[in-house]
Amino acid sequence: MFTGYTLRELVQGHWHWRNRDGGWTDGDARLFTEIRQFLDFAVCGRFRQPMACSDKPLCGSRNQEVVFFSDRYSQQDLQPQGYEVTISENGATAIITGFPPVD
Repeated sequence: MFTGYTLRELVQGHWHWRNRDGGWTDGDARLFTEIRQFLDFAVCGRFRQPMACSDKPLCGSRNQEVVFFSDRYSQQDLQPQGYEVTISENGATAIITGFPPVD
């Protein structure tokens, strides 16, 4: 899960989620505790363009971290970052998925 929040913010309930009406609802510590039981890991922290990097698996910027919640995966299971570019037959659209190089 990509959170956009630090682990501390999540644990303390200082986060928000978009509800069905398109508005924002305050998260809380109890809800995060319930959610995390279903997670093997999460990327915590906001993406910061000035800190962009491509050498930390799953992290787009240096301030982000991968936090493991189960024993299913570990840091050794994470692959180096990669990306894929898909260009439509007529060349009108291109879709980039993954983590393209910072430069």
